[in-house]
Amino acid sequence: MNVIKIRYYIVGFVSLGLSVLIFLMNILAEQSNNNEAFMAIMAVVAAAIAYIEIYKNSLTSRGEFILNLQQTYTDNPEFTKLFLKCWDEYNFKVRNIDSKEYRKTIVDYLTFFESMYIMLEKGCLTIQLIDELFARRFFIVVNNVKVQECELTKDNNYKYYLNIYRLYVEWKKYRVIQEKMQKKHNPNYEDELIHKSNLQYRDLQDSLKPNFKVRKKGII
Repeated sequence: MNVIKIRYYIVGFVSLGLSVLIFLMNILAEQSNNNEAFMAIMAVVAAAIAYIEIYKNSLTSRGEFILNLQQTYTDNPEFTKLFLKCWDEYNFKVRNIDSKEYRKTIVDYLTFFESMYIMLEKGCLTIQLIDELFARRFFIVVNNVKVQECELTKDNNYKYYLNIYRLYVEWKKYRVIQEKMQKKHNPNYEDELIHKSNLQYRDLQDSLKPNFKVRKKGII
């Protein structure tokens, strides 16, 4: 269950509780003394305050979670090295990623984002929260052709990276929606992370299309 669903449940629960309390308050105001009516009003106020506190704590926890993820990423210099190599290839500056040399880093890098997908599924994070900080780091690497050939599209490796593929699909859908919103103000806007394609950079979904088994199973 994701964070948005949880939020809807909390709002629904609090709204229902408030409705019941207000109904009881009206009955008490008509049939009992003023003290009982006052207590009912206080119960309504307490419920509202409790909801606000829960929501504030939730925002604080997610903020801390994002900072911890950022720290985990930056504490691993190999992650930065791999990203910069892929970034250079993305921009046609160099074409020298040695997949054998970087294989362990690639596997660790993908595992980091697999963990992020699990956190999304558990409701600890949302795409909106991670997009600004991690989108470039994710798409630039997983769309790198050598990274794909080394792990993501090699043989039957897709079986081991299902969470990466699912994260990719969900994240890409989010950025497509954001791109459409941007085009309303700037018709020429184009999100290069999801559209750019060259010899070194290829959309992960397009790379997997020849694999009928993946498509048939509905993974992407």
